[in-house]
This record gives sequence, C-alpha cells and structure tokens, in this order.
Amino acid sequence: MSILRQLLLSIAAAIAVLLIGAQALGITASETHFHAQMKAHSTAGAAMLATALANPATPRSNWSGLAEAVFQHGRYARLRIQDAEGATVADLVKPPAAAGPPAWFAAIVPLAAVHAAQPFSRGDTAGGVVEVYADVVPVRAAIWRISLGLALAVLAVGLVWVLVAIAQVRWLEKRLLRGIGSQVRALAHGQANPAALPALRELADVADALEEAREHFRVTAEENSARIESLQLELNLDPVTRLPNRKYFFNELRRVLNAQPAAEAQPGGHVLMFRQRDLAQINRHMPRDLTDQWLRSLGHRLDRQLGRLHRPPYLLARLNGSDFILLLPQMDSAGAATLAQALRHELRALRLSLGEGRWCRWAIALARYERGIHASDLMARLDHALMCAESADSDTVFDADTVPAPDYGSEGTGEHQWRDTLVMALEQHRFSLDIAALRGDGTVLRHEATLMLHEGAGPDPIAAQVFMPAAIRLGLSAECDVQAARLALDWLVSHTGKLAIRLALPSLEQPDFLARLGQMLRDRPAQAARLSLEIDARGLVEHYTSVRALCQITAGAGSSVGVCRLAEDFGAMRRLHQLPIAYLKLGSEFAVGLAHSPGSRQLAASVMETARALNIEVYADDVRDDRTRSLLEQIGLTLVQTETADSATATIYSSGST
Repeated sequence: MSILRQLLLSIAAAIAVLLIGAQALGITASETHFHAQMKAHSTAGAAMLATALANPATPRSNWSGLAEAVFQHGRYARLRIQDAEGATVADLVKPPAAAGPPAWFAAIVPLAAVHAAQPFSRGDTAGGVVEVYADVVPVRAAIWRISLGLALAVLAVGLVWVLVAIAQVRWLEKRLLRGIGSQVRALAHGQANPAALPALRELADVADALEEAREHFRVTAEENSARIESLQLELNLDPVTRLPNRKYFFNELRRVLNAQPAAEAQPGGHVLMFRQRDLAQINRHMPRDLTDQWLRSLGHRLDRQLGRLHRPPYLLARLNGSDFILLLPQMDSAGAATLAQALRHELRALRLSLGEGRWCRWAIALARYERGIHASDLMARLDHALMCAESADSDTVFDADTVPAPDYGSEGTGEHQWRDTLVMALEQHRFSLDIAALRGDGTVLRHEATLMLHEGAGPDPIAAQVFMPAAIRLGLSAECDVQAARLALDWLVSHTGKLAIRLALPSLEQPDFLARLGQMLRDRPAQAARLSLEIDARGLVEHYTSVRALCQITAGAGSSVGVCRLAEDFGAMRRLHQLPIAYLKLGSEFAVGLAHSPGSRQLAASVMETARALNIEVYADDVRDDRTRSLLEQIGLTLVQTETADSATATIYSSGST
C-alpha cells in the first residue's frame, strides 16, 4: 500500500476515534444534565403534591384527583401516594411509548430511574408519602437526537475531508509524483529539458537534488562515452601497427559486399592482400620491440601512401601477424593493377635484411569482387593466390581471378579444408599422373608428368599447380612429391622412354625426403635410369645445399636433374658448373620476348654457350611465333612442344606409399 493511502487511512481512523469519543462524551454529558433535571423535576413535583395533601382542608377523597392532575401535567413515569398505614391511595403509571430510540441505543445508553419521595403530615398526625418517578423516555429520545445530529455532523465533515484528501492525493500523484517520475526518466534517457516540478516550497530541495543528479549524470555520460569510444577504437585497431584489425575489416567488407549499388558507382572493386613470409625469421633475427617498430613504421607509411590517409582514402588493415589487406571499393582493374605495383615497390623499399645477402620476402595477391558475393569466397580466392605466390617464391602480384584454383563452394577452400583433402588423399593414395609428351624435331624427347589429386566427390582431378601451393604451406609437399616419384617409377615399368617429374623446392628441405627418394630410386635402378627430376632455377641459388644433395642421390641412382624456369632467376648460371645438370628449360615467357629484345637474345646466347661448355641441353618450350622460333634456332636452342597423351590420366595408382 502506498504511503499516501496509509496516511489517508490513518487520518480516517483518527476521525473515527474522535467520532466515538465525541459521541461517548456527548452522551455522558447529556445523561448527567438530564438526570439532574429529572431529579429536580421529580423532587419539585413530589414536594408540590405533598404540600397540597398536607393541607387539612383537602379531603382524602380528593387525593386521587390531585395526584392525577399532577401526573398528567408533570409528565412523570409513575406517581404513587401511600397513607400513614402504608396503604396505596393512588398509583398512576405512564403507558409505554409507541416509538422511541432503537433498542440497541437503549441498551448502550441505560438511563437509571430517577425517584423522589416526599412524606407529608396533616396537622400533628402523619399523613403519608408521595413517590414520584421521572419519565426517562423523553430524555433518552433527546439524547438520541443529540447523538444522531452530532454523528451526522461529524460524518459530513469527515466526508468533506475525505473528498478533499482524495483530491489532494490525486493531485500529488498527477503533479508531484509523476513530475518527479518524469524528471527521473528524463535523467535516464538523457533529456535536456524535462517537465518542471510544481513551484512548491516543499519541493525546492527535490528540484535541487534532481538538478545536481542531472548534471552528475551528464558529466558521467560524457566520460563513459569517451571511454567507450576509446575502447571501441582499441578493439578495432591492431595494437602494434594501429591499423584497423581483422574484425573491423571484415565488417567493412561485408558492408561493401551487401551495399545497394548506386547508378553512378562501379559495380564492384578490388581487394589487395599481401603477406610477410619471413616474420618468424625476422623475430629471430632482431629483438621483438624493433620488429614491432618496423611493422608500425611500415603500417604508417602504407596507410599514408595507400590507406586511410590517401586521397581518395582506402581501407588498409592488418588481419594477423603477417597478413595485411587493402580494400579498394569502386576501383577498376587498371587502377587496381597500378596501385598493386605501387604497393609492390613500397614493400620492396621497406624490406629488412636477414643476413647473408637475404631479404625478407612478400607475397601479394589481387582479387576483384562484385556486390553480393560471399566474403569467405573472396578471402578463399585471395588465400589461394597467396599460396601460389609463396610457392613461386616471387613478389609478383598474383591475380586471384587468373590463378588456377578449384571450384569454391559457399564456404570457400581454406587451409583446414585443404588439409583434410590432402591428408585424406595421402592416406587413400588418391593420386595419378597426367602424362604429356615433350617433342622436339618431330621426335619424343621425354614425357613430362603432372601430379593429379582425385577428390572423393569431385568429378575431375585437381592439378598440382592448384593443390601444391596449399601443400607447401601445410608442410605436405614432400609427401605429395613422394607420391609423384612412386607413380613415375610405376609408369616407367610399363612404358618406354624417359619421364620427368617436377619437385617442389620446399620438399628438399623436409626431413628424410631426400633419403626416402634415394631409397625409391635405388630400389628400381632400371626405371630410375630413365627418370628426370625437375626443379626451379631459383633452387640453385636459394637451396644450393639441398639441390647438391639431390644431384648426388640421382647421380648414384642413375637418374638426372633438370632445371626449369631458368629465365626467372639467371643467377642459377653461376652454379651450373658445380652440379650435374642434364638440361635447362628457359620458359615460354622469356622466349616470347626474344624477338623484341636484343638484350634477351644476347642473354639466351650466353646461356647456350655456357650450356654447351657443360654438355647441358637447353630447351625453349611452346614457342608459337615463327620469328622467335627462327631466332632460337639460330642461337642453337632446341625447340620443344608439349602434347598431352591420350591415356595420360586413365590410371589411378593405389599402391602403398614409400
């Protein structure tokens, strides 16, 4: 129950007590007053009648008449005359009244009978006694009328007070309590100008307290807003580089992908992702605080040149320790390619030395997006392109839209899915070789094999250039190359001629890979003599020790080693005289540019001269231009062309791994 109602009930109870007390006091006073009147009236009547009877002139026969006259005019309840001997001469009794106060009132207010006795004498002899009883019925009726009037007056006053009190309570609820409530709600909702309280002296302290609370809440709200803004800023920024973090970037990317297209805007944009491949070596090479300082300066410079401080601003973010990403909304392909090259030059300028002439390496991937695609699909394409860039060991910008990749489902193909796929394929030996003939001068010089992976539900096998970048990142390239070598030796059992397979350079660095490969070759010397193992030319520069160990193993087993993609790292020419290399492949991209570059022709001639001195064959593959073919023939290079065999992938070998 509310305090106001409690107050109202308490006052009503007080009024009821006052009413009862007033009634009791009134009845008592009235009873005392009327009792005195009845006593005096009865005494006077008895004395007057006794005086009349005492007169000797009054005969005894007239006593009854006198008694009746006095009884009728005196309004007594009873009048009795007794003579000297005690005999009753007259006894008059008033009949009971037909109407009067209620019985319960008579029970509550019992009036005592008022009796007056007056003896009289006639001369010298006793005459008798006159007894008069007062009539209490009119007195009780008078007291009833007085009590009833007082009760009605008190009830009327109480009713008026109740109505006034109810009106005051409602006013308090509507004006005062609701006013205070509106003030408090205004404080809760931060309203500047809430409804004012009634101008009452009693509410002055309340109004001052509310104003103080409002000012305190305002200051507290400003402090909390500043603190929340600071925390949000910290949550959305990378603690080291102060660039936007992964969470903030993905929120922005989803917003861009789900935004409604504008009529004048480009329908999509590009995303540029780049990865520091040697961050672990950098942390080992220099103190952690210096690494953080380098990353911070790198992030600040790139943010100024290509990110938020650029005009127009783009979103540069750090996804994790080594991955950075640049969101280029509403940018066409030409602009994105230009900006990607600018980023490549900036990253080269910001490289750190790792000692021994080695510099930290970057991998860069570019992907175009359209509105409405899934962010996971876009990031999966970028991640696969970065895998290919890492596998190629180049900072060239890899276009995710042109890099060979599997079909992406709704969730893309990430590292976890690649790991499951590769591990399952290795356990179940779901690999085969795609065999192609390498022809030169109309004859088959050798066959070349490409490792193919067969998924359980996939209708078409996946080529090595698609899954090997993922295998290299996951450390499974050695197992895949062991499968390729095993399948190649199996193929040579039932086929004539020579066969070449490609080995990934990271596989050479894996523990026990060369030992396992050497054991496989020594177990099948007849097939090993017709097997060639190809490696990239940069392996002779960056992995010379491992390549030399590979050459020693193949030489002991009768196999040979070939070098491909020589044009991507001509530094391998300095190592050719130290290793037993069987052949060199320049690469089609270098060969295509010979017709327009005298320097390239001179370089090709130098390669050919060095190879002749070392008894190494040099091939230029898949050259279609007649002028280029003529120039290569003049230099002395062997022109070769790859032709896919009809039944190259007809067999899926399932023998145990070595």
